[in-house]
Amino acid sequence: MSMALKPNYNVDQLIDQLFNEPDLQKRRYIPDKMAKIGDWKSTDPLGKVLLDASEPLLLRNECAESLGKQGDPKALQYLSVALKDPDDELRRTVIWSIGQIGSKEGIPLLKDSFDDSSEMARRWIAKSLGRIFHPESFQTLKEYLIHIEQRKARIGNEERVIDDIFRAATSLIKEIGKKDENFWISKAIEYISKSENQSTLQACVALLCALATYCPELINYDEIVGHKSKSLQFSVRMDFLELLFKLGQTHELQLLFMNHEDLKTIAYRYLVALSSSFVDLFSVSQLQENTGFAVAFVEGLTLRRPFEISHHETSTMELLFSKHVHNLSFVQAYYEIKVLQTSDFSIIRKMLETDSLVTKALHLLSYFSNTPETFAILDRYALNKEKRIRQVVLAVLRRICSPPKEKCRPILEKIIEHERIWHMRRDARQIMLNENLV
Repeated sequence: MSMALKPNYNVDQLIDQLFNEPDLQKRRYIPDKMAKIGDWKSTDPLGKVLLDASEPLLLRNECAESLGKQGDPKALQYLSVALKDPDDELRRTVIWSIGQIGSKEGIPLLKDSFDDSSEMARRWIAKSLGRIFHPESFQTLKEYLIHIEQRKARIGNEERVIDDIFRAATSLIKEIGKKDENFWISKAIEYISKSENQSTLQACVALLCALATYCPELINYDEIVGHKSKSLQFSVRMDFLELLFKLGQTHELQLLFMNHEDLKTIAYRYLVALSSSFVDLFSVSQLQENTGFAVAFVEGLTLRRPFEISHHETSTMELLFSKHVHNLSFVQAYYEIKVLQTSDFSIIRKMLETDSLVTKALHLLSYFSNTPETFAILDRYALNKEKRIRQVVLAVLRRICSPPKEKCRPILEKIIEHERIWHMRRDARQIMLNENLV
C-alpha cells in the first residue's frame, strides 16, 4: 500500500535560507516548506521574522501562517505580539493561526481583539474560537456575540460576524457537547424570527440541529414553525428537515412529503427513521423501481437503533439489495445496518476488499473499539495515499480514543511524524492533547 509521507526537507537548511536567501521570490516559500515538515525547531526562527517590521510584509504573513500550520503552542508568544500590527491582513492571518494551534491559551488573545478594526479579522475571531475545543471557548464566544451585537447597534454591518459566531458555536457543540444551551437556543430562534438572510438562517438552523442532538426537549418548535414559510434556499431547507426529525415532528414531515416534490425523498428518509408506520408509504415493488426512495429507506433505518428495526423491514431491505446492489449509497447503508444488527466483524473485513466500501468500513470500526483488529486496520490505513481515507482514520480515532486511548497513541504519533498534510497532523495532535496523551 503506497503511503502519503511528508517531504524530506532539511529543517536546519531551511532555517538558514529563511534568514539568508537574497531572492524574496524563493524566500517567501520557505515558511511553507517548514510547515510541511512540521518541525517545531523552526518556531523561533519563524516568530523572529514575523515580528521584524523591517522584513517584507509578504514574508511576515507567510511566517504567521506557517506558525499556525505547525501547531506549536510556543508560537503564541510571537502571535500575541503580532496581533497589534497595523496591517489588517497580517492580523487576520495571526488570528487564523491562533485557531489552528487550538490551545486554550489562545482564547484570551482572541478576546483582547474583539474590537479589531478589520471586519475580516473580527470574523476570524469567531472562526478561531470555534476551532479551540475547550469549554472556555463557549463562554468567550457567548461574550463575543453580546459584544458584537452592541457594536452592531452603534455602527451596523456585523451580520457576517454574527453568522460566523453561530457556526463556531455549532462546531464546538459537535466536538465537545452542549453548554449554555438555553442562551444559544434563544439567540438562534431570535435571529430566525427577524432575519431574511439565507446565511444567517442556515447558521441558526444548523446550530439548533446540533443542540437538538443533546437537548431536543429545550427547543420549542412552536417558536420556529411560524417562520417556516420564509423563502429558504434548498440547503437551508435540508437543515430544517433534519431539525424536524430531531424534534420528532412527524406531522410537519408528512406535510412536506405530500406537498413538496423536491423534499419528498429526504422527508421519507426521516419518516422511516421516526417510525415503522411510515415504511409502507411505498410498496416493495415501488422501492425496487425507484433507487432514490430505496436509498432513503435504508438510510432511514440507519438512523434508528438496531433493535428498533423490525423483521419486516429487514426482509424488505434484503429484497431490495439484489435490485440496488450497484448503488453505492444503498450498499453502504445496507452493510451499516448488517453490522449494527449482528456485530459481525467479518462484514467489515469483506467491505475492505472493495475499494468503494473502504471508507464506510473504516467508519464502522467505531463500533468495535474493544477489538484489537480495529487498531491494526486503522494503523494500516493511517498513511494511505488517499486523503479521504486518512481523514476517516482520524475521525474514527477521535470517536474511539476514550477509553482505549493508549491503543490510539502509536497511530496518532505515526500520523504526526509522517503525515504530509499539515492540518491532519494538527488534528492528530489535537486528539492527543484532548485525551492527555502528550
